[in-house]
Amino acid sequence: MLSIKTKKTYGQLKANLLCLYTFESAQKPEKLDSLETKLKSKILESLKTFEFKAKAGNTLIIEGNQTFERILIIGLGKKRDFNADGVRLALSQAVKEANRLRVESMVTPVPSAEKFLSACLEGILIADYQFRGMFQKGDKDRRNTLEKVTVISISVAAAKAAEEMQAVFEAINRSKNLINLPSNVVTPTYLEKEATEIANKYKKKVELKVLNEEDAQKEKMGAFLAVARGSVEPAKMIILRYNGNPKSKVVYSVIGKGITFDSGGISLKPATGMGLMKTDMSGSAAALGAFEATVALGLKVNLITIVAAAENMPGSKAYRPGDIVTASNGKTIEVVNTDAEGRMVLCDALVKAQKLGANRIIDIATLTGACIVTFGDTYTGLMSNDDEWAEAFLESARETGEKAWRLPMDREFFELIKSDICDMINANENRKAGTIVGGKFLEQFVEKGTKWIHLDIAGTAYMESKSGYRDKYATGVPVRTIVNLLKQQQKNKG
Repeated sequence: MLSIKTKKTYGQLKANLLCLYTFESAQKPEKLDSLETKLKSKILESLKTFEFKAKAGNTLIIEGNQTFERILIIGLGKKRDFNADGVRLALSQAVKEANRLRVESMVTPVPSAEKFLSACLEGILIADYQFRGMFQKGDKDRRNTLEKVTVISISVAAAKAAEEMQAVFEAINRSKNLINLPSNVVTPTYLEKEATEIANKYKKKVELKVLNEEDAQKEKMGAFLAVARGSVEPAKMIILRYNGNPKSKVVYSVIGKGITFDSGGISLKPATGMGLMKTDMSGSAAALGAFEATVALGLKVNLITIVAAAENMPGSKAYRPGDIVTASNGKTIEVVNTDAEGRMVLCDALVKAQKLGANRIIDIATLTGACIVTFGDTYTGLMSNDDEWAEAFLESARETGEKAWRLPMDREFFELIKSDICDMINANENRKAGTIVGGKFLEQFVEKGTKWIHLDIAGTAYMESKSGYRDKYATGVPVRTIVNLLKQQQKNKG
């Protein structure tokens, strides 16, 4: 993984590439004055000669000297429009340009203001990730060459921030790899292996328990097991526990939908695009990533992560439309669509988390196509039973740039999933309020007094094409937001 160090001044630094940034209205790039006079003059002369326009994303490469072999100038656009996302974009662009130039070391100041230090580090690490695929002989020619970035920052917390951010992104990159790998590799058993690796990495801090199908049967997880029946791959309910603050009565839980391949079951999906259903375990990958990062940072919170892992396949034992199954809290569910399987595995995981003592829960799932129709790949859909808990998450999302939007949860929406013959149906066939109905279904498994958030990441977990600093493929959403939220909760002694 890319190494990031911090320095207060350029000092005796040497690097293959120096990155500088400038706004449209600026006379010169930021942080230019502390460079040596000859180099400073050369940069200013080149900007004038090439009539550089500092619109956001514009770049200019200048030959440097013995200290910095090349200088990369990146435009930031209008200063009044600049924000943390602009920093992430600029630093992402800098890292990609460094790799295009095949350089090994880079020096960069924090653009604009020190308050953007975190966004600067995020931009660097987001751009550093590569999914290397499964080529027979590897893919050495396309691998990143950048090995070291030095960030010039006067912040007293810069070194610690860089160290913590690298720990977070080590976990995020695990999540991304899990999502990007194919379903014949990432099975429920493979997710168990990844959870075991995390538990072994932090042996004295983490407890791991894995419920197999027989264990789930004993705990009467009828909804979870109904989905699992259609596949030869054994399902797993994976539970990781970290007690970072034993004195606190607050127990957080992050629950991930881990459908490692979703054929739709008997309600079979169309063939076109079905291969992308390898990403239906993105919620579980994010849950594992958030857990690993929380432990790595040593946050003083209590956290239970549950991964409900199964395949949804149309095997001879698959559950059918018309079946009625009983969840572990005794509620009965009429199956009208076997492709609404995510909520089926999550509802038993929600019950389990509360039995283990969780009282502030976030579940994460690529749950509904309706969420993509509503928000595209820009916003995660958020549903909650608690205003304060929802706002805490939304504030964290605003800080990380992982956008989320809260949807209503009025009692009228439950009318759409009422059943004539049992407690509820698992999907409304008329497709009304599809995303909200998914959340409303899950709410039936949350006890009074438990603060709960449901995140539908169907659109934001995976990019089919590049957008801004978000590259094609897995995004790692919403790991950064959850870790940031838990850091804030720790400060508030929540």
